[in-house]
Parts: sequence; C-alpha cells; structure tokens
Amino acid sequence: MYKCKYFKLYELVPPEIYKGEDYLKHWFIFDDRCLRAIDIIREKFGKCVVNTWKGGGSHRYRGFRPFTCDIGAYYSQHKFGRAIDLVPLDEDVNTVRQYLIDTKGLDGLITGIELDVDWLHIDCRNYNGLYLFRP
Repeated sequence: MYKCKYFKLYELVPPEIYKGEDYLKHWFIFDDRCLRAIDIIREKFGKCVVNTWKGGGSHRYRGFRPFTCDIGAYYSQHKFGRAIDLVPLDEDVNTVRQYLIDTKGLDGLITGIELDVDWLHIDCRNYNGLYLFRP
C-alpha cells in the first residue's frame, strides 16, 4: 500500500469518507499509480491543491468520489480511485500538463489526461498508452 508523501488523506477524500489519517482503509481506495504520480508532480512542480473542504473551501470531490456523488460521469475514474484533479500553485497548469504528455504520462504511470480545463486531471484507467480527452 502506498501512502502519499506530500498529500494528506483529507485532501483526497470527501468529508463523508474521511475518518482520520490513520484509517488505512481509505488509502486502499486509490490506485497506487495515482498516488505515486501526484507525489512526483508535487516534487517536480511544487505545491498543488486537491480538496479544500477541511480548511473551509468548497472542493470535496477532486479525489475519490463515492457513487452517490452526482459530479462527473457515472463511471468516472474518480469513483474507482483512479483519478485525481490537481491545481498546481507554483507552476502553470498547462506547463505541467505538457510535461506529462511529453513524458508519456510519467513513463506510463498516468494513462489519462484531460485537456482544455483549468485544473490538472490525471487518471490511471485501464488503457495501453496515454489517453488524452476533452470535457
């Protein structure tokens, strides 16, 4: 099981799922490729934001989304723990996205990237290659 070095669990799950940092069941929700990828992105490009609910912000579904969540597609990769939406704070999102495309998704760690959005959607879908898509 992989636990993020740079992200706390509450940044990746909504408040209705969060039961504390040591509740290991929640780390198992995620595909470890996504967790490793966001740590690599954070290490290379600086601070990134995912969910903001714990600090009073409005974002709660940028990481894991329960099936009861009506945000996104019904079979969204988020609902399987295979997608995370990041907002880089220290680098332009398009620069980060282009780097991920140029490195073929960090050499296959990432298999899906959403284009033409103001955030960085990455996922680890069952796909051979790098799937680029638009909203």
